[in-house]
Amino acid sequence: MAEVRTIDVNGEERQVIELPFEIRREAWAEYTFADGGGVRFKAVVKRIWQVLDDQGNPAHLDNGDVFLIVESQNLVVADTSGKGV
Repeated sequence: MAEVRTIDVNGEERQVIELPFEIRREAWAEYTFADGGGVRFKAVVKRIWQVLDDQGNPAHLDNGDVFLIVESQNLVVADTSGKGV
């Protein structure tokens, strides 16, 4: 069973468990500027936390979705040469 930890969620202490995951695909989004330059961007997920309710069950948002916290890092590659990314 996953280890329960306590973290700050918007100023409130909440219990969470880290969800193990497997990367299936990490695609880049590519944007081209009018001058021919551009950027490539992707978000890389580092950790996913499942927020728990007071009974230790998965917490849900008001709309019924499971309450997850995703820790990620944004990667950006810029091309200002006008040759495209």
